[in-house]
Amino acid sequence: MKKSKKRSYINLAVGLTVIALAIVGIISIISGASELFTKRLEEENSAKYAAYEEFIAPVIMNDPDTFDDISNANISQLISISIWSLIEENSEPDAYEYVDSGILIPQKDVEKKFGSLFGSDVTLRHCTVDGGEGIEFRYSESRKGYVIPITGITPIYIPKVTSAKVRENTVILTVSYLASEQWVQDSEGNMVEPEASKVMEITLFRNQDGSYNVRAIRLV
Repeated sequence: MKKSKKRSYINLAVGLTVIALAIVGIISIISGASELFTKRLEEENSAKYAAYEEFIAPVIMNDPDTFDDISNANISQLISISIWSLIEENSEPDAYEYVDSGILIPQKDVEKKFGSLFGSDVTLRHCTVDGGEGIEFRYSESRKGYVIPITGITPIYIPKVTSAKVRENTVILTVSYLASEQWVQDSEGNMVEPEASKVMEITLFRNQDGSYNVRAIRLV
């Protein structure tokens, strides 16, 4: 993660009203939290934990439903997750085309991101989806993409990986869900993480190229 993004987190209070599609806010919150976690996990393979956190951050930010197998997941939620992941990665204002009511994210980009996050075992059927907090990601068949409103959202949760169990081609993560609006500053201005709102188990499948796909989200 870029150091500048980490520094920007210090200047942005957690729980702020995020602007411009929440791109800056989301990256700042996640980056800042990961920096704190890395410092506290230096003896526990912190670099790998931080990578897991970065990967699953858009997956858990709006608290999707649990599923024991990816084939049983809520497809609309997976599409929303894919779009948020693209927004986080493409944070430049001109990364996508502006249309009359927002920006247009091409469906081919969503399909590619969907596959990289969740694999090829699930069929993506394009449709308008809930982006969280009343935001709608409207699918436009004529434009072959999703129209994303220019508005703001604060992620409900950010992840803190506390353990990772490797079993052949899978990694089972124990993840604390930390409410983004419950972070506070101490008397010295340091961010203090909240208690976990809940703890989840997230199963990742490791592909031959070293990439991962999310396969399950379960309540511990």
